[in-house]
Amino acid sequence: MMLVYVAVYNMSIVTKGLRQPKRMARVENKALNMLADLKDNELEAAESLMKRLTPDVREKIITHASEHLFNEELNRVAWDQVCDGLTFSEKEICKQILQGRTLKEICAKLNKSESNITSQRCHIRKKLNMDRRDDLRRTLEVRFYDAQKQVKKSGAERS
Repeated sequence: MMLVYVAVYNMSIVTKGLRQPKRMARVENKALNMLADLKDNELEAAESLMKRLTPDVREKIITHASEHLFNEELNRVAWDQVCDGLTFSEKEICKQILQGRTLKEICAKLNKSESNITSQRCHIRKKLNMDRRDDLRRTLEVRFYDAQKQVKKSGAERS
């Protein structure tokens, strides 16, 4: 399972918390850094590097990777709930708004005019049953947080 993760995902997120030079040998630390820098198609290199790690470190990597993937999936499901009924373009604008970008920054990032973004923001507000004076960013943050709690709760009930 871990090798699949290494081959598919960026290991830097997973190995970030594991690189503790005082607790592990230099060889292990170097192997972790090399794992984090691997490209998607370097499965044999990943296997070789994993063999250099102690079973304890390998287990930690697997645990971190599993938790990371689980949280990514929860966030994706929560985001889908928040943006239910929105077009792809409207979802992209919502992501930019949540990242705190200004209207001009959103226009530059998405290569759209200010009037287009402003119009789509109005459509987003309508679809989310918001008043035009409501703070779109704050509303999206609250709804995303609530959706995350709901997804976690429904996931816990299934277990």
